[in-house]
Amino acid sequence: MHKLLKVGIFLFSSLTCVASHAETPAADMDQASKNYVKALDLGKNWPTMIEDASVSGAEIVKNSALEGIDENLTMTDDQRRKARVLVVEMAPQISEEIRNFQRSIVIPTLVNEMMEASYQKYYSAQEIQDMADFYGSPTFQKRRIVNDEIAAESKRSGASPDSLEAQYAARFTPQEKQFMDDFVNSATAKKMQQVGAKVDAAMRKFLQQRIMSDVQTIVNKYGKILADRIREQQ
Repeated sequence: MHKLLKVGIFLFSSLTCVASHAETPAADMDQASKNYVKALDLGKNWPTMIEDASVSGAEIVKNSALEGIDENLTMTDDQRRKARVLVVEMAPQISEEIRNFQRSIVIPTLVNEMMEASYQKYYSAQEIQDMADFYGSPTFQKRRIVNDEIAAESKRSGASPDSLEAQYAARFTPQEKQFMDDFVNSATAKKMQQVGAKVDAAMRKFLQQRIMSDVQTIVNKYGKILADRIREQQ
């Protein structure tokens, strides 16, 4: 479940010039958060994350059962062997149940709750809007594309990304460079450096607390099934 969370930052806005950014109205927390989430495009990215988490969750449940068998000192070696076989046989059922649980999550609600538990605890509405304005801008989207190209070229040629950066720098206009520099040097960007790790930790904690009780219910269910089947074989 700890893998459920790794959400990137690609946010919402439009860019004309630095002056237009300065003219953004005072941000409302709910609206700023919606702008942030909209630009993250979680509707596109989250299903893949949910599927990855389902696979991870099923492995956690299965491995927990196997560890429990190994640590059970009251079982004979033959009982442990049979129990391990049963866990492997139940693995597809466990995977499907975890997957169904993950798919039942209402993504918009989860995202809103996650924002409240993390970003809204550490950032003001205006800071969240600042991030949305920057990361959702055409300039940052262009920066992302260039970064991908640099990474691909580095992998192909073996050249370091830093050495390739100068070659790609010409792709940006002076206005675009200024826009990026202004954000990097802004109070919001500095705040991100200061509290970024805490925000990430808060997101992980929220997601773990939000779903682990349900996962534990599944663990308990299959633990009982396993115990019953072991007793039947005795």
